[in-house]
Amino acid sequence: MRCLGLLTAVCLAMPALALAADEPEANPLPVRARASTDKAAIKIGERLTYTITIKAEGSMLPDVPDIPEELGEFTVLDVQHGTPVIGAKETTATVTCLLTSYEVGKQTIPATEIRYKTPDGKIGTIMSNDVPIEVESVLPPEEKMEDIRDIRSIVAFTATSDVLLLIGGLILVLVLLAVFVLILILRQRGEKENEEPTLMAHEIALRELEKLRASGLIAAGRIQEFYYGLSDITRHYIESRFSLRAPERTTEEFLAEMAVTSILLPPHKDLLQGFLTHCDMVKYAKRRPNTPEIEGAVSAATQFIQDTKRRPPGGKQA
Repeated sequence: MRCLGLLTAVCLAMPALALAADEPEANPLPVRARASTDKAAIKIGERLTYTITIKAEGSMLPDVPDIPEELGEFTVLDVQHGTPVIGAKETTATVTCLLTSYEVGKQTIPATEIRYKTPDGKIGTIMSNDVPIEVESVLPPEEKMEDIRDIRSIVAFTATSDVLLLIGGLILVLVLLAVFVLILILRQRGEKENEEPTLMAHEIALRELEKLRASGLIAAGRIQEFYYGLSDITRHYIESRFSLRAPERTTEEFLAEMAVTSILLPPHKDLLQGFLTHCDMVKYAKRRPNTPEIEGAVSAATQFIQDTKRRPPGGKQA
């Protein structure tokens, strides 16, 4: 009787179990990822292709993972990201890597994390599957593998040496550049020290007057030439000191401009007018001045320059 009751309970439960098995999984993930390789076993140092295939519902694009330089005991030699394929019901994206390993034995390419964002803004992650790979030796079983395993260290040492050479080359270039800049700065500083200091307008004019007086033109009887020089020195001083275009104008034109300008004081205008008129008489009317008149003309030019020269800051300006 008890066995009959147990059999009846089992018969009643079987339809419910079958119905539960036929029901779809509640809230399935919108993104799936599967990792695979083109070989289940490789020789040491041999290359294999590792592919992660990501499928997402609709047109949702998952974040394609960044592959590190090392995946477990496998070295990543190259990474290629495929163009996503958008289908009617799902989008497929792939990442293909070229791997190799120098560790003999049963190795595993670890799972990779993939991030995704649903259309409603929720962020989730899934993991791809691990992939087991058998890495076989190229030597007979009785041979030791120490020399083969050292290959990885040699490769790492070579890469480190290249980086050190690059850094050393950059440091050398920077040192040479610094030396060149230092030499250029010192050369420019020396040139500046050797240059004559910039003279002010009155200093230049007074120096030229001294040269004119020492030229011997008066003693040689070349009075007209002396007056040309005397007038030219004064006119260039006026141009440099007051920005008046005295050398390019006739005496009449310059005096007309000077009469209306406020740059010069009335005593300086009168002194300059008398000086320029006297110079024109000698230059163009061929008047022969005597020694006191020549000295007076030089004194007038000197006085005008001294009275109107630019004073240092804080000094009294005429």
